[in-house]
Order: sequence, then C-alpha cells, then structure tokens
Amino acid sequence: MKENAIVKIVPIGNGGGGVYSDLANGKSMSSFLVMVINPDDAEDWYGILLDAGYLTLDKLMKMGIDLSKIRVIFLSHLHVDHCYDLPLVAHARFRLWASKNKLMPAGQESPLEPLIIYCPKGYEEIFWDLAKQFGDTEFTKERHPETIFCPGVQNTEAISTALVTHADNLQCLAIVLRIAGKVIVYTGDMTNDAANDQVIAGLAKDPDALIGEASDSDNRFHRSIEDAIRLFVLCGANILIVCHVHSGYMQTVQEVCVGSGGLYVMAEDAVAITI
Repeated sequence: MKENAIVKIVPIGNGGGGVYSDLANGKSMSSFLVMVINPDDAEDWYGILLDAGYLTLDKLMKMGIDLSKIRVIFLSHLHVDHCYDLPLVAHARFRLWASKNKLMPAGQESPLEPLIIYCPKGYEEIFWDLAKQFGDTEFTKERHPETIFCPGVQNTEAISTALVTHADNLQCLAIVLRIAGKVIVYTGDMTNDAANDQVIAGLAKDPDALIGEASDSDNRFHRSIEDAIRLFVLCGANILIVCHVHSGYMQTVQEVCVGSGGLYVMAEDAVAITI
C-alpha cells in the first residue's frame, strides 16, 4: 500500500460494557475498524479490527464490509464486551471467502490473506476453545491454518503493544499502529492512575489519533471524559476519539466534545473518521 494511503477509523461499536440495555437498542459493544485505503482505488484496502465485542459481526455485515480484507484483529482483554464476536468474525471471514471462491472459475480463485490475531499473552488457547462453544466443531487449528495467534507483547515495526491495568488488576493490552505515515493509539480499558498514563504516553509521541475510553464519571475500573482529556494532552495527540461510553454518560461526553472545536470526537457507530 502506498505511503499516501488514506487512513480511516470506523467505529463499529462504542457501547459501554456494563450497560446491556444498549444491546436492545442495536448498539454494538467495543470495536473499531482501521481502514488503509489506496487513494487511487477505494476498493483496494485492508483493515485492522480493534476488539470485537457484542454485535461486531452483525454491524460489519450490515455495513457491507468485505471480511476477507480484515488482516489483523487486535484483542485488548478477556471481557465479553471486547471479545465476544472474535470467533464469529474469524469464522465468517473464512466461510464467506470459501463460498465466494466456489463460484469462481478454476484458476481464478482469490487468495485469502492470513488473519493475524494479537491477544494478551496466554489467551491463545482460550479463544480456540471459545470458538468451539458456537457449535462449529470444524473451527480447529488444523482446519483454519490461516488464523495465527500472536501474543501481543511481541512488537513489530508497524504494531507495538504494552500492558495496562484494568478491573481487579486484569492486564489489558494497549496498542499503537504505525501505518501509511499515521500513528494511532488505542488504550483499551484501564483504571484511572498515573502509571497507566505513563505507559500510554510512552507508546508513541504526538500520535495522530488517540482512541481512549470515557465510560463514566464514577467507576474505579474505567475513566471519565476529564481523565481521557488529561491523557490526550499528555500524549500530545492531534485528535481524541472517545469510546466505551455508558449510555447514561453520553450526553455529558457529547457536550464536552461539541465544545472542543473538533479536538475531541465521541465515536458514533459506522461514522468514519479520516486522520
């Protein structure tokens, strides 16, 4: 992909995990699709999925997203509002590709790029087991060799990760993407403490976008909009994309974002942000 590729961040789900009434209203849980698009051909793109909470697959299908173009899924931690749809997306990606290729003339089948899944170290086997709970006995390592689990502490030039602390000392994986000359930081979920701030600030200097949570104003496991802004200033980011917002806190967050002159944006499902 060209260095001048267009990079878009598409919120798939912005719901806060503790408010399940959001599901009844069709609001998906945590998930973002980062699209890297050829400026000369909008159909030529690849994607990185950041988390895959409830209804992620449903939203991706309704948006007409070609799942085969998703090359990487990043999983921040083992809470269902961030990981529930992971096996569904991975399996649907393979099945839809296989069905499409059955209709192609011999020799014209399109290859399926490997799906790389970053997850906190030690979670690999858990997700293979989770996939089997959906009744698909064929979802095994042998039948899905295109799926590769990478413990998230293994960094590459394009993807860097670090551990932050979330609920009850659960470790959560924060990530930095360096693609097409852009730098994106995704915090996942984390408690409000200085140590976590320093970890995120140390991942990247002056990123183009910080995707940071602001669940509510009174939750020891999460952060408020004021906490998110403090981290945004510390990192020196160009834009703050606020995520994981509980329904009862959305009006407060929206008012702050509207008054920021575009510096802060509350993620809205399926509304792309070009950086």
